[in-house]
Amino acid sequence: MYIGLRDVDPPEKKILRQYGIKAFSMHEVDKYGIGRVMEMALDHVCRDRDTPIHLSFDVDGLDPSVAPSTGKHGYCIGWGGGMVDWCNSSLYCVTVCLTRFVCLFVFIPY
Repeated sequence: MYIGLRDVDPPEKKILRQYGIKAFSMHEVDKYGIGRVMEMALDHVCRDRDTPIHLSFDVDGLDPSVAPSTGKHGYCIGWGGGMVDWCNSSLYCVTVCLTRFVCLFVFIPY
């Protein structure tokens, strides 16, 4: 599952469909809010909140005001979409961790 996808090209979309990989775009995060997207994501992956979860967080998606070394520029959630601010990234991580079934948590630096 992917949350916060931006700029997905046609071959990537084909792979997502081919393998039935659930994905939420930044547009959906802006539209529904990160809290609702996380609930939908967890319902898809582990409805009963009893399945081990591997959480991978790509720091490149953070707004440069939070992670200036990423080299990416965009707008924060609520300001046109595209990048994730500190509040929403924290909510993303905390929501998953509160299931108590995170077995691996990885920060991807670039």
